[in-house]
Formats: sequence, C-alpha cells, structure tokens
Amino acid sequence: MDMMLWQIRVHNDLLAASLRDERTSARYRGKFRTEVEPQLAARLETDRTTLSRGLRPLIANGWVSEMRGADARQHLFVLSAEGFAFRALADAHWREAQLALEDVLDREFVEDFHESLERALIRLKPALPEEN
Repeated sequence: MDMMLWQIRVHNDLLAASLRDERTSARYRGKFRTEVEPQLAARLETDRTTLSRGLRPLIANGWVSEMRGADARQHLFVLSAEGFAFRALADAHWREAQLALEDVLDREFVEDFHESLERALIRLKPALPEEN
C-alpha cells in the first residue's frame, strides 16, 4: 500500500508537471481502489459519511489533501508533508503513552487486556444494531 500511495503522491504532487506520468498515477489509483479500499472499509467497519466526517478536520488542518479520482464518485486522500510530520509526532506520543501504561500494568497484562477486548468485540458484534 505504501508504494501505491507514494507513486500517487509523486506523480500528482512532487514531480514537475513535465515529468509526471498520468498513466502511472491512474494505475496506482486503480490498484488502491480495488485492493486497499475494500480492506479499509471492512477494517474500519464504517460507512462513507462517517469516514468523511473524520477526514474533514485532517483536510482543514492541511494534513491530508483530497484528489479527484477517475470519476465524480471517487475521491483519493493523501497525507501531505505536514500530515507525515504530524503523524510522526502522534506516533511518538502514542509510544510514550503505551510505554507509560506498560510501566504501570506491565507489558504482558496490557497485551492480554487488548486481546480480551478484541475477543469481546467479536462476540458482541452480532448483538449490535446493523448501523454499528
């Protein structure tokens, strides 16, 4: 997936216009649409409107840029340079918080807790309303 996103970013934003290859960009957008989007939607277990609401602040802050796809129904989102920097900062804070939690509870306990939550969500899912 990283290679797909990189090729899209390079050929849409980074290369000089004379060096951009629309065929390469289109090929990777197509691969992303057919291979990654279905996995992402299934993993997020969310609909498009919820996803759009989550993307709005990322776009407003300049962390994500939106590109038009092959037709009006398709929208592609790419992390900007600021988005990459912000993600790195967020990852560092997340790791710091995770390590602090593991210091208090110990790593094995935290891992067991995460696994228990995952199992509980799997068991609860059939009982949830369809929109969840």
